[in-house]
Amino acid sequence: MSKMFKVVVGYTDGFNSMKDQLKEFVLESHKTNVEKVQGALNFSRNKLMERNDAPEPMVMALKEETMATTRALNTRIEELVGELTLYRAVMDGGVSRATLKRKVDIFKLKEYARAQSSCNVDKFL
Repeated sequence: MSKMFKVVVGYTDGFNSMKDQLKEFVLESHKTNVEKVQGALNFSRNKLMERNDAPEPMVMALKEETMATTRALNTRIEELVGELTLYRAVMDGGVSRATLKRKVDIFKLKEYARAQSSCNVDKFL
């Protein structure tokens, strides 16, 4: 029996050794896979963080550009309002001057055009 026992113990030691080797292999494989997955996750996380940070400066640049454009347009609008006011003043003044300086041409006969007073008109008749 002791001989059998030694043989069984030898087999179990061999199985235990194989079990330990298999355990180490599985752990090493998992460790390698975990490192690869962790590397992929880190890469993805870094890319997402870059994309997350990228819109902020772009939005700020667009805001600044929009504000500059708005300021330029407001300045141009003020210039145009000034010009419009000036044109209105000129046109209003021109219309009032035109009505004040308007001369009415009356059809006159040549004989009446030469007459300088009502006396001359009486002499003519």
